[in-house]
Amino acid sequence: MREKLYCFFASFLSLLILSCSDDNLRTHNFPNQPNDERSILPQNITYKMLKDDYDDYGYRTGNSYHYQVNTFTYRGNKIETITCNYLIDGTNKNYRIKVIFSYDGNLITKAESYLSDRLLGTTFYSYENNRLKQQILVLSKNNTELNTKIIYSYHEDGIVAYDKFWFDGEKALTEKALLTIVNGNIIKKVLTRDTGSKIIYDYKYDNEDNPFKNVLGLNLIAFGDLSIGVDPDMLHEDFGISEFGTNNIIEKKTTVKYEDQIISINREIFDLEYYNHGFPKKKYINNVELDELLFVY
Repeated sequence: MREKLYCFFASFLSLLILSCSDDNLRTHNFPNQPNDERSILPQNITYKMLKDDYDDYGYRTGNSYHYQVNTFTYRGNKIETITCNYLIDGTNKNYRIKVIFSYDGNLITKAESYLSDRLLGTTFYSYENNRLKQQILVLSKNNTELNTKIIYSYHEDGIVAYDKFWFDGEKALTEKALLTIVNGNIIKKVLTRDTGSKIIYDYKYDNEDNPFKNVLGLNLIAFGDLSIGVDPDMLHEDFGISEFGTNNIIEKKTTVKYEDQIISINREIFDLEYYNHGFPKKKYINNVELDELLFVY
């Protein structure tokens, strides 16, 4: 898994970003950035990921890092593209992943995913009363991964539910989800699958701004199951956009159950450094430089 370089939003990105001056980061400058906080948008998100190194005989020789740089472009506050380089496992080839977004007014209606200029899949979004109603991922004919349909419903007390249907080439699969949203943040997410398994996510947040707060329409699609058809097993396939909220996650607890028996509990702690505007600068997972994130605006 960690041999893959992932994008978006997946997520999900070129080592050039690492040449940014540390002094510039420490003084909290936003190069060429207007003072209006509504115009602050992430230009790059760099993932620093630990990997194991092996020699030609398969023996582990130590550790090193690879870096995935997600690069974002905009028209005003509308996101236009996300690009990154992608290393296929077992090869030395880097491929370029690109996602192109389309809008109707301020609503995102389509996301097209390309791998080295070959269309992988298209995600269509439809709305009702300015809320996401349906999400359909249609993959290209040569792609054997899962086609997916998600239908959303909205209830009182900030509860959002969705039913997810997909086909793995042999049988239809389903998943149900309940999301509890408070002040624009998902504080609880419960996934129930037809296999009998259940996954419960509990979240805690800081009081600072999410990097994508100012991107028009993104908050309407990113709270659910953000999939853009690149690679379902890809680390950071969502380019860092999923689990989107008004603020930033500082703790995530994942409880896995099978037929109501607890199988595992995992807790992740996220430490963040901030610019003086209140937007994140760096993010560490479990207080180590593993999967470190660097934000540039």
